[in-house]
Amino acid sequence: MTFGFSSGIGFLVAEIILTIGVLFIFGSIKVKTAVYASPILLALDIFALSVGVTVSFFINQTSFKWAELIDPSHALFTRLLKFQLVSWGGNALIIVVQLLLLKEFSISPTVGSIIGALVTFPLTYLFSMRYVWMGRTSKRRSKVERLEK
Repeated sequence: MTFGFSSGIGFLVAEIILTIGVLFIFGSIKVKTAVYASPILLALDIFALSVGVTVSFFINQTSFKWAELIDPSHALFTRLLKFQLVSWGGNALIIVVQLLLLKEFSISPTVGSIIGALVTFPLTYLFSMRYVWMGRTSKRRSKVERLEK
């Protein structure tokens, strides 16, 4: 539940950045199909999704109350990097879906990004739980148990 909520908030942040960026750079939310090959659009996508993932990570992080008491700062940074790497795979697929929809069907980058996110969310969720968050709870429990003794 928390992962879905934080992912939704992070994605909303990314969509706002993408929408404002497309509007500012191209002068309209509806862009021409030829823009799919634009390095500017790709850079905007990468920036927006990276910021959104970071927001999502910190919302997830704060949902674990013991994290601030137990985890050293390097563990937080390591988890952030793992989360970014897992999300990078999902974000790459979001961008591919977005650009394909723009090229083939002239669907706006904002809408294409939403469709791409819906397609990739289950995969990103599974990998994130497995490689970023699950190992953390068992380690945290053992540390808490040692502190209680």
